[in-house]
Amino acid sequence: MRGRTHLTIGILTGLGLSALFPQIPLSVTGVTIAGISSLATDLDEPRGMLGQKIAVSPWRIKSALWSLGVAIVLYAYLSFQGMERNVFAGLGVFLILLGWFLKERNARRIALVLTGMGLLTTGAYLHFWWLGTLGIFVAISPFFKHRTWCHSLLGATIWAVIWFQAESSLQINGATWYAVSGYLSHLVADSLTKSGVMWFYPWKGAFKVPLISTGSKSGAWFEWMICVAYGMGIAALYGIHFSLT
Repeated sequence: MRGRTHLTIGILTGLGLSALFPQIPLSVTGVTIAGISSLATDLDEPRGMLGQKIAVSPWRIKSALWSLGVAIVLYAYLSFQGMERNVFAGLGVFLILLGWFLKERNARRIALVLTGMGLLTTGAYLHFWWLGTLGIFVAISPFFKHRTWCHSLLGATIWAVIWFQAESSLQINGATWYAVSGYLSHLVADSLTKSGVMWFYPWKGAFKVPLISTGSKSGAWFEWMICVAYGMGIAALYGIHFSLT
């Protein structure tokens, strides 16, 4: 499914949570967590919606390599002679070529690693261990095959642990429930596609109800219909909830 469809379903899931479980307070923060969580599952796809939003632009990675390479070459010719000059100049040329030939997908992986390391460092400095764990999650996800551990109950469990720590640290009531429900909404939605989801990874059996062909016009129409129907269902839940209170 497309990222915006997952985001819509995640937000609707967050909105419906308090209607199903009145002990979980409805809040903008909680619904936002659910929406973000619905996109976090696709961090194993470097071009995913959330990855593009939180990571440094891949063109900045390439530009940084070019700039560093040129700077090293200039420094080599201004500061060294003989073999030392050749070694440093060769390093600079290597970085320039690396920036030139680096594929966008790999540049996005590097960008996500840098973002994850930034979160890890910030978390360690502030003693927010949940933020450090989140940084590790972000940094390693793009190096695994799409729809493997991130798209499984294993990934959902790790995500739940992160937000359980965050809920305790930040005093956000219900954060764990919002995070887990948003994450699982992505898995349920992807189970409706032809590829399905390996819920019990590392066991590689995929569960699927192949209703949607991702990327096709019919698939996009079906996604829209699912969002409308789901939204109507959430509205009906609130109608029942308010009629009983």
